[in-house]
Amino acid sequence: MPDGCSPQVISKPPANCAKARGYLFDPKSSSSWIDRGLNKMNGGDVGVGASLGYNTTAEFGIETIALGTTGPSLFNQTIAGFVDPKPMYL
Repeated sequence: MPDGCSPQVISKPPANCAKARGYLFDPKSSSSWIDRGLNKMNGGDVGVGASLGYNTTAEFGIETIALGTTGPSLFNQTIAGFVDPKPMYL
């Protein structure tokens, strides 16, 4: 998500923040993104990333993803993007 390198999330983002994170995905620049809204990732310590201690809200959507520019494409994949520097910087 574009906010992944904003000063509101990381107090002093490194100059190469987007590259260090494997680049950032911006749903607004995608022609195949289908927004599914903001949802909590965990409820009652059950859900995506519960064992990692995540308790945050994520932006969910459906997207087409591909492996590189010539690799296979996967359609209708559920994607969740969240901006939270803790418990890890990924």
